Amino acid sequence: MSLYKYKAYNKTGGIETGFLYAERESQIVDFLSKLNLIPIKIKRVRYRFLLKFYNFFVRRISLNEKIYLARDLYLILKSGLNLSQGLDILISESKGGLRYFLMYLKYSLEKGEPFYRAFMSFSESFSAIEIEMIRAGEVAGTLQKNLLRWAENLERTRDVRREVVSDLIYPIIVLGMAFGVFGFLILFVLPRIAQLLEQLTQQPPFLTRVILDFSSFVRSNLTIIIYSIIFIISALSIFFVSKIGKKFIRNLLIRLPIFKTMYLYLSLSDSLFIIQSLTESGVHLTDAFRLTANAISHPHLKEAFL
Repeated sequence: MSLYKYKAYNKTGGIETGFLYAERESQIVDFLSKLNLIPIKIKRVRYRFLLKFYNFFVRRISLNEKIYLARDLYLILKSGLNLSQGLDILISESKGGLRYFLMYLKYSLEKGEPFYRAFMSFSESFSAIEIEMIRAGEVAGTLQKNLLRWAENLERTRDVRREVVSDLIYPIIVLGMAFGVFGFLILFVLPRIAQLLEQLTQQPPFLTRVILDFSSFVRSNLTIIIYSIIFIISALSIFFVSKIGKKFIRNLLIRLPIFKTMYLYLSLSDSLFIIQSLTESGVHLTDAFRLTANAISHPHLKEAFL
C-alpha cells in the first residue's frame, strides 16, 4: 500500500487535508466520497523518510486516545446506536491519528470488511494482541464485552505508567537541581574565586588549578558544549528507540545483577495478564501463548512461551 496526501472540500465548504494509505488513487476518491468529502488534489508520497515520519508522528494513536476509542465504541454498541452515525460523531470530535483511523474504520465497514481489518491497517498503533482480542470478539459475538475489557486493560497500563513516572519525578528533580547548582558554580562562582586567588598567590594548589582551568574552559566553549549535549541526547534518544537500541537495553537488563530479577518479574506479570485477557476474550490458549511471545521483550520468557 502507498501513502497519499489529499485535499478536499467538506460539507460546510471548508478545506480538509490529510494522509491515507491505499493501493491506488481510485480508492482514495471512493473513500472521500463516502465521507461526503469532495477531493481537490490527491498526490502520492514517494519518500520513505516521510512515510516513517507520518507513521510515527501523524498516524500514531496515543494511549489516552485508544482508551477514549475503546470506551466510545463500547458505548455505541451498548446503546444500540447505529454504528455509522456513532462513528460520524466520533470523527467530528477527534483529530490527528485517531481521526484518520475513525475515517478509515467507517470506510472499511461500509465496504463490508470485518471490524478488525481496519485495526490491522493501523498496526503501528494497535498491537497484535489488541487486534486479536477484537477479532476474537467479532467472531465469537462478544465484541462489546471485549471492547470493555480492552479499555480496562489500557487503563491498567496507563495507571502503571503514571506510577512509574511519579516515582521518577523526585530523583529527576534532584538530579536537575544538582546539575543547575554545578553549572552556577562553574559559570559564576569559580571565576570570582579565581580573581581572588590571583591576588593572593601565584601558585594555587594543583586541584584548585584543575578546577579553575575547567571552569575557564567551560565558559570559553559554552556554546559548543551546549550544542554537543543536545546532539548527544538526540542521538541517544534515536538509538534507544531503534531496534538495535532496544535490543541493547534488553541485553543489559538481563545481565545486571539487581535489574535482571526485576525485569523477569515484571515481564512475567505482564505475560500472565496478557494471557488472561486473551483467553477471557475467546482466544485459543495456543494462540494466546504465540501472541504473548510476540508481545513481550524478555527473550527467555519469549522462548518459553513458544
